[in-house]
Amino acid sequence: IMMFQFLQWLSVFFLTFSKDSTFSLTIIGIVGIACGPIWPLLVSHAAQSSKGASGQASSIMTIVSGFGGAISPIIIGAMSSIGSVRDGFLLLAGIAFIGLLSIVILRIKNHRQIVQRKF
Repeated sequence: IMMFQFLQWLSVFFLTFSKDSTFSLTIIGIVGIACGPIWPLLVSHAAQSSKGASGQASSIMTIVSGFGGAISPIIIGAMSSIGSVRDGFLLLAGIAFIGLLSIVILRIKNHRQIVQRKF
């Protein structure tokens, strides 16, 4: 998940500063490839982590995803109206980076708990 999240963030970051349309189209393709595996992996991980409540975990993931899909275009559009489209993409890159950091922090925390259980 982290690899795809990093690729997504990096692609959106480069897209923010791109002025070449061919390069931008290539980057958009890379974003699509990076985003594709994230959703199924996250839902699977949430279901496995929530033993006995996997249906609830999947439902929460679906609701939050739908909410993000409905709200994010409005936020990006508002940012584009206030500033520029580049500002909207920069906001998107920032959100993706926060997501990447949260995954890294959770991985470190889970790794420490596993190591402590072994000793």
